[in-house]
Amino acid sequence: MVPNIQTNATAEGESTLVTSALEGKENLLLPIPTDIKSSSNAKNKSRIKNLSRTPSWREASTIEPQYKIGLILDSTKINDPHVSTINKPATRCQLTSIVVLQPDTNETTPDTINESVGKWLTSNKVTEGIEHLEFIGIGEEGCDKMLRSESIDAVYIIALSSQKQYVLQSLNAKKHVLANDPTSVKLPEFMEELECAKKNGKFIQTTAMFVHQYRVQRFMNHVIQDDKFGRITDVESSIKLNYNQVERVGATLPLQPEHGCIRVLGRFCVLASTMFFNRVGSYAESAQVKSWKHGSHGEIVAADCYVKFTNDRKLNFYVAYIESGTRQSIELKGTSRYATMNDFVIEHPDGLATYRVYDKEPHLDGDRQSLESDSFDVGMGLGQERVLWRTLVRLGCQVDSNGGWDDSEAIAECTELTDVALQMKKILIALMQSLENEGKEIHVQGV
Repeated sequence: MVPNIQTNATAEGESTLVTSALEGKENLLLPIPTDIKSSSNAKNKSRIKNLSRTPSWREASTIEPQYKIGLILDSTKINDPHVSTINKPATRCQLTSIVVLQPDTNETTPDTINESVGKWLTSNKVTEGIEHLEFIGIGEEGCDKMLRSESIDAVYIIALSSQKQYVLQSLNAKKHVLANDPTSVKLPEFMEELECAKKNGKFIQTTAMFVHQYRVQRFMNHVIQDDKFGRITDVESSIKLNYNQVERVGATLPLQPEHGCIRVLGRFCVLASTMFFNRVGSYAESAQVKSWKHGSHGEIVAADCYVKFTNDRKLNFYVAYIESGTRQSIELKGTSRYATMNDFVIEHPDGLATYRVYDKEPHLDGDRQSLESDSFDVGMGLGQERVLWRTLVRLGCQVDSNGGWDDSEAIAECTELTDVALQMKKILIALMQSLENEGKEIHVQGV
């Protein structure tokens, strides 16, 4: 007989028991056995200025803390693409607690909930099993007890039906929060969550904001610092995703209306372009779905969209679910040059992201007309999922060090990311309203 669930390891050999309530039982401990042992490479031309180097994860490990992460999960039937790397080196995170909000009928005893959580960790490729957890709980009582623990630094929430409730509860418990947000269009809820985060001096963001940030940031930095690029005027983006990869972007098969490609794929095109335009002082004015196609369940399976930004800038993007291989690209057009990048959402199997910069017009080179171009292969380094967790720690530390959200250069990255998140959600809302109004151009609510 497997004994109850317990804490496994604490500082300096101390043991802290945390209880979990099971349906129909009071204060059952669920012990876990305690006898178990406990940068990128870019090819650059010499004429390109060197960017300031970000410290490697080994160098930064002495200045960044290790966050203990608590997970709030709707049920063990839900899969998640982000948890597999949470315990891996360089993330600065460790999954130490799990609460299952809606346990199945066969998960009502310590043994069965242990077994289910263990299987969930294995199926989601989490590197460490339940023997490394300090706490497993279920339902509201389990959630309350986990959030009262001072050892939890941040909470990851996969509770689609009741996300706002647990985000607010976690923030009020003085925990940083990362929330799974597969459609990124729930603006009122996010605004309320953001206000709560500011009141409590904690960081709040959704997973969608970190998916391709590293590669896009490298791409963006190069373009913005290229004196020859000229004024950025247009972004063209395309994501054609094979049906068998929909789980990589938070959807499931068979696709349902809420998994339409504008919400699920379009958010990445909107996010990348908004990051660029935000840096150069342009904001969305209007949005329009120019054409679209429905699938068998009423979901949008293909769409051609347009977003108008201030200062005469625009985004055009095409998104679709397809039977053939996945294709993804983004192109920035300037007055003098243009730049392209592939694999900007889903990583290429070899971990590289390639981008190229070209002259738009030939120039005289001696007695010949020539076009100049640069090609860069950017190594992914830690991988986008590890970067997600590491970024959570870095931004959480920035807010803590600043003593909250008061305006300061110390939290400039947090503020910019939040501004972009708000713009992205407002653009997606306008696009969905355009769809409901037969492709009418819709004004984007001011940020």
